[in-house]
Amino acid sequence: LEKVIFYSILLLLPSQFGRHFWPEFSYVYGIRVDYLSPTIYATDILIILLFFITFLGKKKIRINKVLFLFFAYLFASIFFVKSWQVGIYGLLKIFEFSFFSIYLASFVRKENLIKILSAAFLFESLLSVFQFFNKGSIGSVFYLLGERTFNGQTPGIANASINGELILRPYGTFSHPNVLAGFLLLIITLIIFSFKKLKPFYMMLLVIGSIALFLTLSRIAILIFLITIAMKIFLLFKQRKNFLLNSLLYFFILIFSFSLIFISSFSVRFLIFPLSDLSVVLRLQLLNAAFEMFLKNPLFGVGINSFLPSLPDFIIQQKTFFIQPVHNIYLLILSQIGIIGFSFFVFLLFKTFRKILKIKNYLIGILLIEILILGFFDHYFLTLQQGQLLFALVLGLSYSKLRYNIE
Repeated sequence: LEKVIFYSILLLLPSQFGRHFWPEFSYVYGIRVDYLSPTIYATDILIILLFFITFLGKKKIRINKVLFLFFAYLFASIFFVKSWQVGIYGLLKIFEFSFFSIYLASFVRKENLIKILSAAFLFESLLSVFQFFNKGSIGSVFYLLGERTFNGQTPGIANASINGELILRPYGTFSHPNVLAGFLLLIITLIIFSFKKLKPFYMMLLVIGSIALFLTLSRIAILIFLITIAMKIFLLFKQRKNFLLNSLLYFFILIFSFSLIFISSFSVRFLIFPLSDLSVVLRLQLLNAAFEMFLKNPLFGVGINSFLPSLPDFIIQQKTFFIQPVHNIYLLILSQIGIIGFSFFVFLLFKTFRKILKIKNYLIGILLIEILILGFFDHYFLTLQQGQLLFALVLGLSYSKLRYNIE
């Protein structure tokens, strides 16, 4: 039962199927905000079940003293936030994903992770391709798997302007194409570095996943993807044995990718980046607001999970669908829990990388680096269910008994 629950969490990791609640504290500017809405996701229920099974089975879980102090600091900070309910909800989510990460580090032994994640990866890739050509969600049973109902005219939907035409960016079952792109990137990296030679099934996965990733039109994720493919080719070159044969698929993906970027109609998306674009302007406003929050509250921040409730004091909001966290996890941490909380975060990263280097778990190190780079340009690893699960998964694998050597 424990294994079924754990693997179900991995399989449903991309799903955002859940029940939202809308108490008063989930409103900003008089409208409700998803990021503040207490939500019970299917994966939450499974993690809670895993929690009770773990402790009913009297399994020992060790919590580092520094981590315990960090939890104590976060709990104490709740008494000083603008809305204590928001703080409590944020703290509960940190407890939940910390447990999931510690569970991974303590008890996961068998390498079935790639198989389970590959199944979710294949589903998301195919669904994304179908959404792109359908110019909207597929609906039907996919709603129960977490797909939201949308089309190109849905308010706030992520479209891209290609030669004057709005192109719908696919969502899969994620809350935004960028989150989908982050998931695809991490699983692609896990696949290509886990095997010296890809089997036909994983070759198919790589091709379909690469297409889906490009359809998201997520610039940073695609750039990291190209660097990752180039790293794999370099690694194969160093091994020399059957270099051309083993690297043929990767060269094909690189050539196809550069053709899309420099020759096709999609090139305007990657080569032209107007700073006057509304989304860029609003992101810069959010960055400025986060920096001002930190300067006014340098030690303790405005409070855990309290960036959005504090936003009206620092920014004049004109577009309601841009009420969202700052697109930078480092500024988000600094603005919410101050330099003290940020120091705990930096210490955790330092300790994690030291552990990775000690046991030579370099593949997981690459995944963590990809998350940290994406975190410079987006916030979903700290603010959205699926991103938080991905972050917890990689952190847990960094300390687990499993070894993912780069092949």
